[in-house]
Amino acid sequence: MQFIENEVYDFFVENLIKLPDGEYFVLNYENKRKFLLPAYYYHDYQIEKNKYIKCYINKINCNGQIFLEPLHPIYKIGDVDIFYLYAVQTRIKRKTNDEYKVILARNKKTKRAYVKQFPIDIIEHIPLETECKIIGFKKGEVILAKD
Repeated sequence: MQFIENEVYDFFVENLIKLPDGEYFVLNYENKRKFLLPAYYYHDYQIEKNKYIKCYINKINCNGQIFLEPLHPIYKIGDVDIFYLYAVQTRIKRKTNDEYKVILARNKKTKRAYVKQFPIDIIEHIPLETECKIIGFKKGEVILAKD
């Protein structure tokens, strides 16, 4: 079985297990392959044992490690909604250690969102409520763009 990045697959939630570094959902794909999904990021997703969930393949790295992202319970890529932008945060890219800025965002539907693509002058106007487009999801966070 070969998975393809950005494709959606059905996974059966077999169990919720505790390991030294946290809780994980055990996901089974067609009784052929099992995956661990960190539960920490997906508390708002209503993932339940003995149910199926849809995940897209977020990334397959050069070692063949597969990173799954459950479909968001509310949003899809391309949706547009109003978000409250409330703070600027500096993050660091894991591979290169380069710094980049994101704007933290939330609304009534999600507390975990950030604006990745934005005009630099918008930082001067934070906090503000504005319309943003959903461009992705990672570790349960909604990734936004503001043109």
